[in-house]
Amino acid sequence: MSVEALHRVYWSLLRENLAQTKRRYLPTRVDYVLRARIMPVLRALLTEYRNHAPGDLSLQRMTRSAWLAGTMTRDLAAYEKLGLSNAWHRRADFIYHDHIITILPYLNKQVAPQDSLDLKDKRRFARRCASAGLPSAQVICEFEAGQIVSELKGSNWERDLFSKFSDLYNGIGATLWRYSNGRHSNGSSSFTVDELKEYLRSRSVERSILLQYRLQNHDSLVPIAGNALSTARLVTVQSVEGETAVAMGVYRMALGDAVADNFTAGGIAAPINIDTGQLGAGVTKVGHAGVTRHPDSGAPIQGTQLPFWTEAKQLALRAHRVFAQMPSVGWDVAITQEGPVLIEGNAVWCVDLLQMVHQRPLADSIVPGALAAHLKRLAPQTLDLSRRGSTGGAKPVSAR
Repeated sequence: MSVEALHRVYWSLLRENLAQTKRRYLPTRVDYVLRARIMPVLRALLTEYRNHAPGDLSLQRMTRSAWLAGTMTRDLAAYEKLGLSNAWHRRADFIYHDHIITILPYLNKQVAPQDSLDLKDKRRFARRCASAGLPSAQVICEFEAGQIVSELKGSNWERDLFSKFSDLYNGIGATLWRYSNGRHSNGSSSFTVDELKEYLRSRSVERSILLQYRLQNHDSLVPIAGNALSTARLVTVQSVEGETAVAMGVYRMALGDAVADNFTAGGIAAPINIDTGQLGAGVTKVGHAGVTRHPDSGAPIQGTQLPFWTEAKQLALRAHRVFAQMPSVGWDVAITQEGPVLIEGNAVWCVDLLQMVHQRPLADSIVPGALAAHLKRLAPQTLDLSRRGSTGGAKPVSAR
């Protein structure tokens, strides 16, 4: 099975999804071609026209963007993000953002409904990690619907804390509370312990909030970590026979005063050599590749050795065996002075992050084969997996 098979699955699922909202006055086939093929092409051409002055318009780029939108992906930013101007010959080897956010939810719902729901909710994730003895960020207080629903007995509030919404990602709402002289401050507000509890309680009316102890980066990683806790995103896959493997990894670092290391929010990510734990040159989402030193500190990123690397990989594999039904998970692992700690598990992880940072398509990894094998085992008639693919035997990706 191959990336080509995943592409076919994506278009099959997209056809089904569009059929559920079909325009009544159009035949099904016409509606699908219009919405899935023609409209993306027109949007791609319009986007190219808007983003470039008439003298800068490239016929080749416009043609490629239109072709990509009509035959491969509806993500109009893919051409730029994935550097397809230099990798056009490998365009069919990438897994695109709209592909993965369609395929993984479908697959998870079919084979791992409970595990995927527990990964999505940070509260349930924390409880399962605790019950399984997995080292994870300790929750000292939970706030939900304007109430304190749990509080860890004997917890020490006289230290730095970290709060986050239980069901949001990309660092949205994450807040670092620095402790000094009896008060916690986030840079703009300052509270006593009781005031902080009241503040978080009031904010939990619409979304539940977790409060945790702040974790610190390993001493050797402080120069490149920025002001936030840095994490390694380790993608694990499980074969249909139940064997787990770490497929790829990137290390994310914050910039400036950011309290989260999120790549989408402007941080740096560097590829990890899966075998050695050594970092390659960093990349930013705004298109800066080859970042060999951290802009804030000047400390070298490329060549840095992640401490506790073997233990970090083992932790990701242990975690996957706890969430044993999942075909694939993107684990966020912090490396502290005491060792690796699980921060989150992502049932739907970002393919752009992996492919942009490693500067190569996922076809070079074991990911497509593992996912396609799970889809083949499901074998619903609506998924056209009968055609023979081209791949197999790919090895885990390492930093270049």
